[in-house]
Amino acid sequence: MRLFVGVWPSDEVRAALALLARPEGAARWTPPEQWHVTLRFLGEVEDAAPWAAQLASVAAGAAARRVVLGPATRMLGRDVLVVPAAGLDDLGAAFGTESFRGHLTLARRAPRALAGGAFRASWDVTEVALIRSHLGGSAPARYETIATAPLG
Repeated sequence: MRLFVGVWPSDEVRAALALLARPEGAARWTPPEQWHVTLRFLGEVEDAAPWAAQLASVAAGAAARRVVLGPATRMLGRDVLVVPAAGLDDLGAAFGTESFRGHLTLARRAPRALAGGAFRASWDVTEVALIRSHLGGSAPARYETIATAPLG
């Protein structure tokens, strides 16, 4: 199974993200149900249990926190449109992500002209999630939370 560790934005943040312009045909837009911040991508694993145990262990030693998205959209790499996420660096490091750059992906195959749109939102993160990614071929991937652990 294909797994990653991440945090989900609040419903209020999702509603604010949904108001961002998403010009049709301009990019491959990420569906709202996939909006998250990845703390560590795990890839294909045989057994989720050890990762669920690590999730609980790391979460127990970390405090709840405020995560801030923004202040504007930007490009990550050549063609991925994101909104930066601040407040999760220590959690990314705790899960072994050496070069963590907190972000929420809005679109892939996006032209640079889409970057720079003002956006700011925040929410309180109180748990981390172990998430399974079901790849769908031509359909968008589907994400399933298989374990959560409260922070602190």
